[in-house]
Amino acid sequence: MFGFKSKSDTLKIPKKKNININSFLSFRKHQILNSHDWVNLVLKKFRNKTLIIRSSALDEDRISGSNAGKYDSIKIDVINSKNLINSSKKIIKKLNLMMIKLFSKNF
Repeated sequence: MFGFKSKSDTLKIPKKKNININSFLSFRKHQILNSHDWVNLVLKKFRNKTLIIRSSALDEDRISGSNAGKYDSIKIDVINSKNLINSSKKIIKKLNLMMIKLFSKNF
C-alpha cells in the first residue's frame, strides 16, 4: 500500500536512487510567513534561472483521482526578492506547502 506524501516529498525519493529530477526546494507555510530566510536560499541556489513556484499539497495526486489544476503554479523569469515573496503569497493562500522548482521546458 502506498503512503501518499506531498509532491515535494515524493520528488525527494528519486534523488536517493540516482534518478535525475530538476532541482527544487520546498517550504512550509510557517517558514514563508514567519521569515524571509527562504528567499535568500532561493536566490543563492537559483540565481539567474527561471523558476516555477507551485503547490505541493497532499491531495494533488491520489489513486482515487487527480486534483490537477486545483492549485496555482507561477513562472518567475526575473528572480528577485519582491517577485518571490509576491508569488509565494498567491500560492500559499490555498495550502500549507510550497515547492520552488527549476523551470525546464521539458516539463
